[in-house]
Amino acid sequence: MIQALLAPLAAHVATGLTAAVATMAGRALIALGVGVVSYTGIEIMLSQTETYVYAQLAGIPAETMAILSYLGVTAAIQMHFSAVAGIAGVRLARKSFGVLSK
Repeated sequence: MIQALLAPLAAHVATGLTAAVATMAGRALIALGVGVVSYTGIEIMLSQTETYVYAQLAGIPAETMAILSYLGVTAAIQMHFSAVAGIAGVRLARKSFGVLSK
């Protein structure tokens, strides 16, 4: 008698768990895909911008470049790029986890 009641209940629980896992896996894959595409785009943008900035600095006379380096301008430029990458990473993580939490 109890086995007759438990069999349909177990089937419903298994179906529900399968649906939940499939939904979670789908959302995780979507978040991963969005994350990879966004990271790739940000990486390309930052590397091209960094290349452009340092190419512009290459035309500066050596004495001026030495003064800029002494004043920390080159380090400030690198810190700026790091900050932009960090902000983009945090925003990307929030959006990716937002897809997972819905």
